[in-house]
Amino acid sequence: MSKDINLITKMKAAIRRFNMLQPKDTVLAGVSGGPDSVALLHALWQCRDELDITLRIAHLNHSFRGEESDRDAEYVQILADRMHISATIEKIDVPQIRRTLRLSAEEAARIVRHEFLDRTADRIHANKIALAHTADDVAETVLLNLTRGTGIDGLSGIPPVRERIIRPLIQARRTDVEHYVSEHHLSPRIDSTNLIPEYRRNRVRLELLPLLRKDFNPDIDAAFIRLAELAREDSAYLNTEAENSLKKITVERKTDGLTLEADKLGALPPAIARRAVREAIRQVRGELTDIGFIHITEVLRLLGCGGDFRLDMPGVHAERAGRLLAVYTKLKERAHAEYNYTLSVPGSTNIPEADAVIVAETAGGPGEFILKRGGLEAVLDTQKIFGSRRPDKAAWHGRLKKDSRYFCRQKNPAGSQKPHTNNYG
Repeated sequence: MSKDINLITKMKAAIRRFNMLQPKDTVLAGVSGGPDSVALLHALWQCRDELDITLRIAHLNHSFRGEESDRDAEYVQILADRMHISATIEKIDVPQIRRTLRLSAEEAARIVRHEFLDRTADRIHANKIALAHTADDVAETVLLNLTRGTGIDGLSGIPPVRERIIRPLIQARRTDVEHYVSEHHLSPRIDSTNLIPEYRRNRVRLELLPLLRKDFNPDIDAAFIRLAELAREDSAYLNTEAENSLKKITVERKTDGLTLEADKLGALPPAIARRAVREAIRQVRGELTDIGFIHITEVLRLLGCGGDFRLDMPGVHAERAGRLLAVYTKLKERAHAEYNYTLSVPGSTNIPEADAVIVAETAGGPGEFILKRGGLEAVLDTQKIFGSRRPDKAAWHGRLKKDSRYFCRQKNPAGSQKPHTNNYG
């Protein structure tokens, strides 16, 4: 058996196992010009009649590498012409978008790329978008998520299927790809940025994984891949249980929110309760951007206290009144309230009047601490807060990040050892 059959066999197995394709599907293949995406495109092209699919190509020139990026686009067009496949090739100034939105290069590229693929798929009526992630990408993602801090979902790595996105090479190894492109003389392009150590994923691939193979387990990649598969199955089961539990405790469903039985939610096992809260927020908001572990656990902590509360989270609000918990998107009108709280440093402090949870941490510099609210963050200098001659008018001086509207002023009574918050938002 030739080595390229190994890759095709693994691709077909993944397509069957995860029900990725159906006859008559139109598949848009995202092709960067690198080895993985070129192998995916060629393998799908080889099997197009057997799979009974229509194949299309999408390539995005991110404009990160000048002429090198232009040569990638030219290479993909040559491939498309040789295979007689229609290709959509666009060039977008992602570096400029990155600067405008103040994002990392990786995040800006990801956002722009997915928007391009979705827009192209809609235009050509493709019901599937095929991406070229391999099992090695899964292992790297698991390890990367571990370094950031993660739960079971993060240990699941990269999902084989998510809505119309499919990953037919998810069970193939990078060595399978290398053998395939070599045997078919495909001469894929090599992205020079894959060798830049400033990118976290590159450091995981080029430094951390080789160290783990050398000093701990020569087959560590396979161990992470198995872990991801087990975590994915466990996560799918827990998600199903959480969705079923959420249906049972839902009292009312409106276009802008859900009303739940608070005590029944609080009585669920923690693993199910956390996922039920996440699913409620997802249903209300449509997505979970900027919703983190701190938001979910704070909802459950406040439920455990038994009293009424109102909690503000990015793009969504949770409010308990008696036996009911409302999760909604539209901020309810309320009268201006005066309030004064002592912040827990380090720790979190709930500010019901402002629909906010303020997380305080000590910072790296002397006399500095960090305040966080949702996606907002401020680094404050305690030496300019404490001991003010006019504590009722003392200003917070700090390096404000993203948005300063929520970090206004503070009152610090004489002798107080902790900062106070007054009228956030």
